[in-house]
Amino acid sequence: MKALRKLVRDQRGSSAVEFAVVGNVFLMVILAVCYLGIMLWHESHLNWAVDAASRLAAVDSTTTQTAIATAVNNYLTSVGMDTASVSYSVATVSGVKVGTINATLIETLTVPLFSTVHLTYTASAKIPQPSS
Repeated sequence: MKALRKLVRDQRGSSAVEFAVVGNVFLMVILAVCYLGIMLWHESHLNWAVDAASRLAAVDSTTTQTAIATAVNNYLTSVGMDTASVSYSVATVSGVKVGTINATLIETLTVPLFSTVHLTYTASAKIPQPSS
């Protein structure tokens, strides 16, 4: 009986047990924040690539689909990302020619101890075309 009371009052090792319980949750939160940062980085760079390509279309009304796609993908590869599928079209809206750029990027992230995740990012821009 005396030994049992002594064992119940013994606090040695309680910090290790608490860390074992809380440490896993803390590690998962840190990992989630890191992957959220990666996803936001991909999204922002795709938007910046489309914005850079939209400047080409805003200045030159003869810009082609190939030139826009090349501009977007050159930017993405310069920051170490995969290439995106890019579409560019020009339509007349209320008597004004408007160019539309759409880009779609599919990234694959492998989350340790979880699985592989396929993420699709999209960005678009509408650009009024200069008069020729």
